[in-house]
Amino acid sequence: MSRNAIEHFEKKLKVMKAERQYYEAQWRELSEYILPEHGRFLEKSEGDKKGKVGNKILNNHAGRAVNTLTAGFMAGVTSPSRPWFRLATDDPDLARFAPVKEYLQTVRDELLKMFAQSNLYKALPPMYRELVVFGSNLLFVREDIQDGIRVYNNTIGQYYLAQNDRYVVDTAYRVIKMTIWQMVEQFGLDALSRSAKSMYENGSYARTRDVTHVIEPNDKEIEGLQDSIGNRAWRSVYYETDRDSPKLLEVSGFDEFPGMGVRWNTVADNVYGFGPGQTARGDIKELQHHELMKAEAIEKMTRPPLKSPTSLKHTPINTMPNGITYYEGPAGSQEGMTPLYQVNFPLQHVLQGIAAKERAISETFHSDLFRMITDLGRTQITAREIDERREEKLLLLGPVLNRLDDELLDPLIDRAYRIGVRQDRFPPPPGEIAGKDFRVEYISVLHQAQKAVTLENIDRLASFVGQISAASGDPTLWLKFDAPTSVDHYAESLGTPPNVVKDNERFEQEKSALIQQQQAAQALAQGQQLAETGKTLSETQTEQGTAIDRLLEGAGAQ
Repeated sequence: MSRNAIEHFEKKLKVMKAERQYYEAQWRELSEYILPEHGRFLEKSEGDKKGKVGNKILNNHAGRAVNTLTAGFMAGVTSPSRPWFRLATDDPDLARFAPVKEYLQTVRDELLKMFAQSNLYKALPPMYRELVVFGSNLLFVREDIQDGIRVYNNTIGQYYLAQNDRYVVDTAYRVIKMTIWQMVEQFGLDALSRSAKSMYENGSYARTRDVTHVIEPNDKEIEGLQDSIGNRAWRSVYYETDRDSPKLLEVSGFDEFPGMGVRWNTVADNVYGFGPGQTARGDIKELQHHELMKAEAIEKMTRPPLKSPTSLKHTPINTMPNGITYYEGPAGSQEGMTPLYQVNFPLQHVLQGIAAKERAISETFHSDLFRMITDLGRTQITAREIDERREEKLLLLGPVLNRLDDELLDPLIDRAYRIGVRQDRFPPPPGEIAGKDFRVEYISVLHQAQKAVTLENIDRLASFVGQISAASGDPTLWLKFDAPTSVDHYAESLGTPPNVVKDNERFEQEKSALIQQQQAAQALAQGQQLAETGKTLSETQTEQGTAIDRLLEGAGAQ
């Protein structure tokens, strides 16, 4: 059974390796020129991995641009210092119902607590970094007794992906190197192959073995595995690929796919994505070439190639600053002391080329968006101009944010929520939403900036109605504007906490109470005014008596 199962996995892995082969040359080059510390390609020897890391990088402008974009995504999409999502229902009226709002906020707060307690916010930056450079990344979320969840990074070259007919990543194979000690810790000594056991017994704890980890849909095609997997939707299998005795190390399953296969962008049915790294690859390589030219130019300026008459072959030449070299000049020559050589190499063209490539790389990695104010180069700029520039540039990130929602954030929150349910972290839901699915709304800085167009439209409409109403002298025009609904939309777009805006039922109750109070106060004020008027009339003397007597006489005569 063990050998048949491993043969099944190896056949599938062979197909996945063939599909990934097209991308590997690009990934290697991007790793060498931008992120030399990232990437695991197993055919490299140990010496290669520990060798000349980053020796092709002469100008690290691309690395700095990647760091800026990574920090921008962390602060703008999944900031650990502020809520970046909320839960809602598809029924707007139900979503504004107070008990439902309170429950959804409680669940959201508990999820954020799980994320903060776990290592999620440490795992996301390297994930964003690889997504930006290589266009793809794989993140694993496992259930953890202590912190709720535990997140594991995978670097490029370490994993193989496959997707279903909906182009959603649902299969991941990882080929990882594990020491004998690590294998014993994770799987136990009895689970290891004969050769691995022998290494452990000989004390070769630091020796490494290739271990393949498979996560794929549980299609129940492999006999003998179901006892350990049951009816779970995905199977998880670790096996050791030993020539003499291939061995299954661990068989288990997952109720949800634990991996997030994230792509920056994809073409047609391609499994792996492409990102700004691939787009900027040519500029980055040319930038290194320009840097090399600059270094050679400076070297030639300070240490130029020389020519000399043969008579000076054995004469010492002093090329140090302020050094003097003595030689016999031509007969009758009146030549005084002169520089040994002139340094006059035109560097400006090389420097201009470097600056142009750096600008192109910055634009490709959207550095101008996340460093907008500092990169403007001037202080006289209005907030309105900054907003317009930001909205214009955010249009370029719109498709990327949508893909992040679908391939990273949605499955991450769903996975954490289901784990939280199994760990009894949430209170029971109100009857109105029991058994119903929630909808996730993202309220991060970048998501809110994309929604700013809606807010701007509300502002413009309110301003327009006010101007028309004032110009025409017709206050009834405000009846065309639904103020309560606009407040709800504004609050939702801003990501305002749900308990800040009152639900419609409470609003109508308090509105009616306020109107009644105003009417009562108005009636009281009118009564007091009549009383004061009557008092004044009764105290006002005329030739025929008080003013109020005259009024009463006139009323009687009528």
